[in-house]
Amino acid sequence: EPEEVKLVWLRACQVRWKPICHRFSVGRTTAWQRWTAALTKVAARLEESTERQNQTASRAIAVMQ
Repeated sequence: EPEEVKLVWLRACQVRWKPICHRFSVGRTTAWQRWTAALTKVAARLEESTERQNQTASRAIAVMQ
């Protein structure tokens, strides 16, 4: 989601929590929870992608043998 992307990007650019909280009109804890949830989604997508690549590589090796 666009809001999550902005939040993750702001933290990656080392923007402090106070301006982030002001920008999204939330408290520090809520901002941190949203940031953590967004990073969890990113990690899950990366893991899915890695699993798919591993399955594809395994099939390619099996076909070669």
